[in-house]
Amino acid sequence: MKWFKRNWFLLALIALALGAIPGVILVILRLCDADKDINKWMLDAWNITYDLRVPPWIALILLLLPIVLIILYFLKLKRKPIQVPSTFLWKKSIEDLHVNSLFQWLRNNVLLLLQILVLLFLIYSVLGLRFHGSTGTSRHYILLIDNSASMAAKDVAPNRLDWAKAEAIKEIDAASDTDYGMVIVFNSKASTLQTYTNDKEKLREAVRGIAQTQRPTRIEEALALAESLANPVRSTEDAGSQPDDVPEDQKRTMVQARGISTIVHVYSDGRFAKLSETALARLSLRMAADDPSLGGLNLRYHMAGKSSEPGNTNNVGIIGLNVLRQQLPGKKGAGPGPSKVLAFVRIANYRSAKAAVQLRLDVHELLLDKDGKPANRLTHPLQKDRVIPERKYVEETDADAEKDEPGEVSIHFELPPLDPGRPIELHAYLDKPNDDFPLDDRAWLVVGTTRKAKVLIAGKPNRILDACFEQEATKRLAVAERIGPDELKGESYRKKARNGEYDLVIFDRCAPDDEADLPLANTFFIDRPPPSWKRGTVMLKQPLVMPSKQQHPLMRHLTTIWDVRTHEAFVFDVKKNLDPKFARELDLPDGDPNKRVLPTLTRLIETSNQMPLLFTLPRGPHTDLVMTFPLITDEGDVVSNWPLETSFPLFFRNILYILGNVDDAKSAISTGPGEPIVLRPDAGFSYVQVTGPPPDKKITKLERRDRNEVLFADTEELGPYRYRVASPGDKDDDQQPDRLVRGFAVNLLDANESNIEPRESIRIGNVRIDKGEEKYQTREIWKWILLLALVLLMTEWFIYHRRIAV
Repeated sequence: MKWFKRNWFLLALIALALGAIPGVILVILRLCDADKDINKWMLDAWNITYDLRVPPWIALILLLLPIVLIILYFLKLKRKPIQVPSTFLWKKSIEDLHVNSLFQWLRNNVLLLLQILVLLFLIYSVLGLRFHGSTGTSRHYILLIDNSASMAAKDVAPNRLDWAKAEAIKEIDAASDTDYGMVIVFNSKASTLQTYTNDKEKLREAVRGIAQTQRPTRIEEALALAESLANPVRSTEDAGSQPDDVPEDQKRTMVQARGISTIVHVYSDGRFAKLSETALARLSLRMAADDPSLGGLNLRYHMAGKSSEPGNTNNVGIIGLNVLRQQLPGKKGAGPGPSKVLAFVRIANYRSAKAAVQLRLDVHELLLDKDGKPANRLTHPLQKDRVIPERKYVEETDADAEKDEPGEVSIHFELPPLDPGRPIELHAYLDKPNDDFPLDDRAWLVVGTTRKAKVLIAGKPNRILDACFEQEATKRLAVAERIGPDELKGESYRKKARNGEYDLVIFDRCAPDDEADLPLANTFFIDRPPPSWKRGTVMLKQPLVMPSKQQHPLMRHLTTIWDVRTHEAFVFDVKKNLDPKFARELDLPDGDPNKRVLPTLTRLIETSNQMPLLFTLPRGPHTDLVMTFPLITDEGDVVSNWPLETSFPLFFRNILYILGNVDDAKSAISTGPGEPIVLRPDAGFSYVQVTGPPPDKKITKLERRDRNEVLFADTEELGPYRYRVASPGDKDDDQQPDRLVRGFAVNLLDANESNIEPRESIRIGNVRIDKGEEKYQTREIWKWILLLALVLLMTEWFIYHRRIAV
């Protein structure tokens, strides 16, 4: 004990010297740019990494300061002559024998220890030490499992998805009883299969229940879902939303939600597109150049699949299928003639060698070939001299500089003349491709029939409208029916209007007396507003016409609007022109079912002083188009030059396509797996019966609502779909050929999904995560070390001034 008391100061100096050695070594390694291996070792051993927080020259000065400090203690004390008693002088002369001894300065100097300790802490603070991970007793983890189409690849047995599920169950088994896990499955969408629980059996059942889908891969929604659970969003009802006059004792005290440090295991082949800046901002990922943080998510990437040779994947697939339908001239007076269909197929090769495959095209409707014989199958083989070129792949460290272009070839088929009234189904497929991904070896398209608009024209005779609808081109798009203004009060009109038997109703210089008589269809009011408004009495004389929204679909290709002239137009204001009995409904209290809200008026054409001349008003699912000037007077006089302009027939064509729901069948309808599709059968239908692709041929019945269209969302399976339109008295018989009027197809057609080569690393913003590598949430340690250095510096200052005072 006595020995320790005599030598404690020397032992403290030795301890400080030993403690400084690791810091000095780390600084020197960083200055020499040789810190990569030591950082990796520290991360594996203690979850700690470092990086200098100051310029190199400052770090070098800090290394030299302890040496300079010790040298200062070796300097001789400057003597000052002073008269003292002889006995005291004798005692000091004995001490002076040791003044210049090497270890004379090793007396119990606490200030020296504190000064060296401050410098030591400064050295460690500039190292920028960071701790990765959580120190909690129980951990939270999320299993993010990809079940997109590419996970069906069979390069690992039995396939990638089953491998990922097995690995996820291993992670569940390895967790402790106090760990809480969650299961999220993702493809083009993401969903939570099991919320946080420490019941391992529930987690296993959720993983086992994951089924293979045929959807593409998108990871942003899955990361957003995981991040929202790891970092709960603070309540939006904060102090800023409460009234100013709330008593002090009643004010809300808001508590900031704290994030949960969560380990996220991503089981995927990494075949998802690069995240956009918008998606990264939505994920709250802070991407500083020297400090990437994943907002509480500690990502671990488990690569599904096998990559033996970069740039060489055993897959050849169809990545594009389109058709172009060209109308052939028919006999005069006999209606539209047959149509010629051109089919274009794009095939991609992801192998590092050239691929020779055979492409076939089946046509599943009765066609006639050049000799007039039935031709149910058309085949186009790839000849030996038309092989698909090899894939071009150049691996780079920077993902943006990586070059990966599959070999491609485009093939077209010219089909015999077809009846435009008969739907056909095209099936393109590769014959024996012998690859690891069969989902992209087939593609379908259904070329449907022309859907004509059912149009009702209500009003007095109008030779301009008659000329428009008597054109041969218009007859191919619409079937028009005409009634007089007085017939709007009849039961026949009301019944058809309320049953939705029309796609478009044109009210020419007339309108229904009551808004209840408006049809369940889109409308076009000429020189009259809808019945909820009164026609203005103030008239604009020869207004200067100018377009307002040229990008609106109804204004497409209209380039001569500036030349339009009209004699006069009525002034319309959406609030001032509202019928008084309806205007009172605007002032009803919120929550009243009869309260009326003014619709949004969208100007298409206006005057130079911004008075609307042509505009749209929304009415539930329908649109009311209003023009404030007539084309012709009741006496038959033309009052506008617009019918003489080239933009007028284009405008009416836009009306038929947009408001009349016309489908000219020039292209085929196709959608991606899992994406909903809008079906537009003929007006007046009762329900639509959809038959799915074989072998299941699942039947779905869609009831009609308040529009002449239905939304079909069950598009999970690839293949051709057909639907028939039924009336209330029809039987549910799918074998009625006259009812199978339309169809559509669901195809993958995704070049990124067809490239089934698994990625060795994934990139989230600026953060790159290699397979098997962990990317942790970081906690800054150097800030606390710097704070301790400041505390020690204040302590040293306090002790020094106390000595002076004594």
